Amino acid sequence: MNKKLREQIINQKIRNKHKGIDVTFSGTDSFDEFMDKIAAELATGTDIVQLNGKNLSDKQFLDCAKKIKQLCELFQATFIVKNRADVAYLSGADSVNLEQEDLDIRYVKEIIGEEILIGIYTNTENDVLCSVKDGADYISMKQIFPTPTEPVKNTGLEYAKWVSENTLCPVLVSGKINIDNYQSLTNDNSIKLLTEHLY
Repeated sequence: MNKKLREQIINQKIRNKHKGIDVTFSGTDSFDEFMDKIAAELATGTDIVQLNGKNLSDKQFLDCAKKIKQLCELFQATFIVKNRADVAYLSGADSVNLEQEDLDIRYVKEIIGEEILIGIYTNTENDVLCSVKDGADYISMKQIFPTPTEPVKNTGLEYAKWVSENTLCPVLVSGKINIDNYQSLTNDNSIKLLTEHLY
């Protein structure tokens, strides 16, 4: 895939989206109720859904991912699978979002091919630059604002801005976000927010 087409896909799937959710199945509801809650979020304008499968078996994770992908298609939303390149590929996800301890980007590309975007969580400027060099399409971060129960896991909003300015990559921030800082975060069109939902 040529660079220009890749950039168009990044714009369509990530940069031009506005509101995201990071969802984890907690087991307190049925899968049908879980899907109903995601559909309700999509109906209010959410246009990115990231699925974290940490409470699911591999089979449940894949089944869940396939259903969420169908929902996202109905609402023209982007579907991201966290950590698992195999589940992203098999479910037809738009993207896989990796962490530093996951498979290297070069190996992930062998699994998913050219059609699925790759994001990666980073904590340092060096991680960012190496990830972009390796082929990351966007950069992800956790908790850049402190909340009463969660410390800052990165260096704050300035770090997110540095990434968007120095790499030209969109930035996804996920976790428990201090709502008082929501506006300052979303004023930068390259920085997207994934609010955390535990269903």
